[in-house]
Amino acid sequence: MMRIPLAWAAAPFYYLYQAVCATLRFHERRREAVDSLDAAGERMVFCLWHDELFPLMRVRRDLDIVTVVSPSRDGELLARVLEKLGLRTVRGSSTRGGIRALLGASRLMKRDGVHACITIDGPMGPRHRAKDGAFFLSAHADAWIVPVRILPRPALRLPSWDRFKVPVPFGRVDINFGQPWKIEAGELNDDTLAAARVRIERELAELAPSPGGVGKELLASLRARGVGGPVRLCNLGDRFIPHGAVPELYRLAGLDAKSLADAAWEVCQNEA
Repeated sequence: MMRIPLAWAAAPFYYLYQAVCATLRFHERRREAVDSLDAAGERMVFCLWHDELFPLMRVRRDLDIVTVVSPSRDGELLARVLEKLGLRTVRGSSTRGGIRALLGASRLMKRDGVHACITIDGPMGPRHRAKDGAFFLSAHADAWIVPVRILPRPALRLPSWDRFKVPVPFGRVDINFGQPWKIEAGELNDDTLAAARVRIERELAELAPSPGGVGKELLASLRARGVGGPVRLCNLGDRFIPHGAVPELYRLAGLDAKSLADAAWEVCQNEA
């Protein structure tokens, strides 16, 4: 079967992406620290979940950013689209060429003063479990770690390992920036990495809205006591819930017994 050249395939994705993003309404929170660091010539590593990658260009604006992209064929297509959008790319993943890619990104950051963007649970998960690449870049490129949540609503969920979110045209996208922090080169060891994984997962969880706040408060309390492990917060988010019978509304919101059991099972499977 004839394969379509990737250069041809990238163009439709690029124009479709631009068309969708042009319809979205973006709302940013706490970006001031990012702009201050950039103005001061400080390097940053933006850390986000793989399923929230779609509206990345709004995070970029006029920043010069390098991204690490999987060396797979799908990754090649993504790399071509990202490059058309003005980002730099290096190729590698946690299983293929990862160290080489991180070293390449670190060299670019130090040589050209560019920032980096890492999907810290990519390219193949487990979903919302942090890996160490961003911490390596922070230490070796003397860069600040910046947690970022990109939250489109409404959004379509793809049947992929990360339940990738695709914003619905004319929707809203909230971009929430966390407080920057750094890992020094001399501090890079197993204990520091373990603590950094817990910290970044906690901070990313806290950057997502959780009306009612019970799950968020419980998670923060557990993390403060040193309790690790996978966690998924289940709540209504900020979507509109119509009138109806209570059991049906629970089902629609994903808060009925079956939905909660399915979520718990998925977390356990990812942990296994």
